[in-house]
Amino acid sequence: MKISDLPPELLDSIVLCIPIPFDLLSLARACKAFHAIIVPDHLNSRVVRCDVRGVTVWLALTQQPAVAARISTLELIDDNLAGGNRIPAALSPHLGYDSLKRAQASEIADEFGAQALADAIRMMSGVTRMCWIGNTHLRAYRLAPGNGVKSVCAPIFASLTQNCPQLRDIEIIARDLPHSIHLVDAPLWKFSNLKRVSVTVSRFTEVSTAICKHFPAMFDMLDRCPELQDLRLAFARKRRGMIDLSECFKDRFWPRLNVLILEGDLHSSLPAITDFLERHPSLKILSLSEMDVPASSFPATMPYVRWLSMRSTTWTSFDLATKFPRLEYAATASPSAMLQVEQEVSGMPEVLSTVPTLRGVTILANAPGLLKKLAEAVPRLERLTLASAPWNPHRRKARVTRIPDAECLATLASFKLLTHLDTAVALRADQRGPYLGDALERLLRSLADVLPHLLYVGVDIIQLETREGAPRHAWYLIARGPHGDFAGAEEMRDLRRVRFHDWDDVFRNISA
Repeated sequence: MKISDLPPELLDSIVLCIPIPFDLLSLARACKAFHAIIVPDHLNSRVVRCDVRGVTVWLALTQQPAVAARISTLELIDDNLAGGNRIPAALSPHLGYDSLKRAQASEIADEFGAQALADAIRMMSGVTRMCWIGNTHLRAYRLAPGNGVKSVCAPIFASLTQNCPQLRDIEIIARDLPHSIHLVDAPLWKFSNLKRVSVTVSRFTEVSTAICKHFPAMFDMLDRCPELQDLRLAFARKRRGMIDLSECFKDRFWPRLNVLILEGDLHSSLPAITDFLERHPSLKILSLSEMDVPASSFPATMPYVRWLSMRSTTWTSFDLATKFPRLEYAATASPSAMLQVEQEVSGMPEVLSTVPTLRGVTILANAPGLLKKLAEAVPRLERLTLASAPWNPHRRKARVTRIPDAECLATLASFKLLTHLDTAVALRADQRGPYLGDALERLLRSLADVLPHLLYVGVDIIQLETREGAPRHAWYLIARGPHGDFAGAEEMRDLRRVRFHDWDDVFRNISA
């Protein structure tokens, strides 16, 4: 029997016996079949992505401590999110508990599901990353006799604190529902070894305001994390008033911090943020994309910044080459209507041309003239992300296929060194016919013909059966023939390969 014919449960059981990382890598190098089959399965067994109420999964993990001990990433999601669940194949024989298959959204079920997850986490000593998307239907509070209000989330966070000493990365996405507020409640944050913290706040005013009340205490907790390297806070735009986090940033200092991403209307916090930047001259990635930050508010020079995102109206006020001498990637964001973008960023190409180290750009280029200006000013770009484009100015609202015409292709051909291109092209996925495949191949072939070094292409896939949702973004790897000609393409499943050095290649508005 071939290895490829073995059932995934058996493969997963075999893989669990291989220590990480040296023995696994040695085995993969010795046998191509193991490398092609066992290694991906082995990596998948490290991730659990499930609705927080997936009681059967949590109970199965408590019965399989060897599987639980190997898990490195725990993602608690809404069951309606695209992508679905990811569960180690070794758990499959243990998921037949019909009576516990689905906990109802009631107070008792929520408490039972949360406790089952907390018990499973006790087995997950190897977890290094936890992501929690806030609308997982858990109620924020319950009434406990004699104890008043108590958090359903408390046992989960307590278990993470006590049993996951390797936890370094926490991502909280507090969406829409009021119970999301409790995900950043101060008593639950007792970690001391975190290196990366990302919090995205809901678009609703009442939730945003309530969550922000907990931020000072959260920052106090982060003060106990001297290894903090990456801090990301995102606030949606659809709300009344500004958010003031001045007290959060006041006098804070993390010696190893090199990533600071702040998305949202934080103008009232600007003085505290500029002081914070003065204390952190070693930042490598900086995003202040929704604030009008004058050049005088920045330190005289930020010599280590390699990735920078700012509001489109701000770029022309900077001497980029002096203030950011190592800048490699520039991203622009605009709070204005898409039809006004060209006027706001018209001077950006000339400014970018003054930076000799620049290799990549994210730009709202919804007019042919602006894209042509960029091609003339910075033809050496290796990576280009079009948050909007002449053929699709309203990227996230696209409902029909739009492909660049010959004139736009000629403009793109000016970027001779381009290896990564996020096109803003919207392709309609029609399950009843081959339209998507034909249009996609036609697009990729035309791009490959004019860009000889192009490897990765990003497109938006419009799912007709889910017309209300946003298009699914997908990356494709172009294959070349012996003479460098187009020889097909495959969709990238592991987006870690589509990265710009150590940070995400496709950085748009994380608060959307």
